[in-house]
Amino acid sequence: MLKADEVSIRVWLAICSVAAGTFALVTTEFLPVGLLNGIAREMGVSIGRAGMMVTVPGLVAAIAGPLLMLAAGRINRRLGLLTMTLLLAVSNGLAAFAESFAVLLFARFLLGLAVAGFWALAVAAAARLVPDHKIGLAFAVILSGVSIGTVAGVPAGTLLGELAGWRMAFVANAAFAVLVLFAQIVLLPSLPTTKGVRFSDMTALFALPAARVGLFATGFLVTGHFVAYTYITSLLVDLAGIDGVYVTPILLAYGVAAFAGNFVAGTLVNSHLRETLIGVGFLIAMATALFALIGGIEAAAIMLVIAWGFAFGGLPVSLQTWMYRSSIHSPESGQVVFNSLFQWALAAGALAGGETVDRVGILGTAWLGSALALVAVFTVAFYAGSRPIDPAVQKATN
Repeated sequence: MLKADEVSIRVWLAICSVAAGTFALVTTEFLPVGLLNGIAREMGVSIGRAGMMVTVPGLVAAIAGPLLMLAAGRINRRLGLLTMTLLLAVSNGLAAFAESFAVLLFARFLLGLAVAGFWALAVAAAARLVPDHKIGLAFAVILSGVSIGTVAGVPAGTLLGELAGWRMAFVANAAFAVLVLFAQIVLLPSLPTTKGVRFSDMTALFALPAARVGLFATGFLVTGHFVAYTYITSLLVDLAGIDGVYVTPILLAYGVAAFAGNFVAGTLVNSHLRETLIGVGFLIAMATALFALIGGIEAAAIMLVIAWGFAFGGLPVSLQTWMYRSSIHSPESGQVVFNSLFQWALAAGALAGGETVDRVGILGTAWLGSALALVAVFTVAFYAGSRPIDPAVQKATN
């Protein structure tokens, strides 16, 4: 086994190239959130239907994730990552030049495939690039692309879309994805694997009480978040009356708060996992509910967006830690199921939010999102006996 000082700079650069891929994926996946109004106008569709740009990739990723991992078998993980990054570049390029909404949705379909494969393979890559005691750090670096994408990628893409049109935002993403692809070609070593994920590994999770609670919480919290977050631009503009010019800096503040929330939760989950998950879930529920009540006040709306971002920043690390501890027998399978469910919930949230906007109005998204989050919070709190076991404790008792 490698020692800590044997992990070369080149290996960490390779991991950073994977992190750059997660940055590009997150930026592309959530870019429509800040450009939804402009895309809807040009394509001649409603805001609710334009929200399908978030629903489609999430739905495709949810279905394709487990299937791709089963099909991947013993395929070299380097080849898989390069293929997914290429698909990401193609998706952005096709979206940039789409002449119809149908073509735009097809581009998002390709993105869904890239999301499904890349996330599953990125976890496998981290495990193969570094020794066991460095896997957590490697995974943290890879996940940093999510935070940076939220903080910088989506607001920057939104700003570019406002200045030069939404198509230029996708052009920029395509160009960045090509750069990431070249970096991965140069830096990623061969990543062979001797054992693939089996279907039985994934189904075994549902027999574990802690894993079931974690998956239930993931489904409701993520769905509740995206019911409202997908339409945050409309909430700010139509409900709070904020000028569209200020949406980008507000989204940037959301991203900065999410970045901070990620690190705060990361310091708490080791010793207070259940309490941290309950806390971030409750804060999401309260922020969205208060948006419905006092979101018409500009200052209140901005403060609630910041609190909302801080809470969501801590959500992925809390949920992923819960699932990791709940699936010690097969962590990779646990991550595959978690990522698939996350995408299902993302798609369901965006779809339910769109239907709510079109049928009930924008306030309905805030109330529905809050209710779903509270269901998850009460579930985690009620089934306290089903908390996952700390791996260190488990090893000590074996």
